[in-house]
Amino acid sequence: MKRVVLLLLAAALAASATAAARPAAKVKTRTPGVLTIAFGDSAVGFASYQLRGNTVINPRGYEADIARAVAAKLGLKTKWIYTPWTGLFAPGTKKFDVSFQEATITAQRQKTVTFSSPYLDSNQGVLLSKKAKAPKSIADLKKLKTCVQTGTTGLDWINTHLHP
Repeated sequence: MKRVVLLLLAAALAASATAAARPAAKVKTRTPGVLTIAFGDSAVGFASYQLRGNTVINPRGYEADIARAVAAKLGLKTKWIYTPWTGLFAPGTKKFDVSFQEATITAQRQKTVTFSSPYLDSNQGVLLSKKAKAPKSIADLKKLKTCVQTGTTGLDWINTHLHP
């Protein structure tokens, strides 16, 4: 029985490998035949990588896997470039075709980029040291030192609710 299952699995993998080599659609990219992917400051587990200059080497994680699957489905090779978070939504010409980084869709961001359908839902959170007393209200949070990534909706929330 195990041998039959393994043979069926091998056949399915072989069939999907040849199907992935054929483009699903003709897509115009910055470089013909290559999907240039902006990759950067994602949360742990979503993406990790090494940098060589501005080139992302050995990207790993959830978003890297999604990017590879999309490129394979389109029959494209991948090129990974480091793009700081704030550069994703800056106005002007982009140096990439697509970005796979978790981001909240906002009206302001929609002015400079086109979003796909969401592939993940998440919430904002607060990380405290073991010594800190858990805040029970916004007033308690206002008493704490805070830090947040620049250009995020977390920063928007802090600027609106904690430090208007």
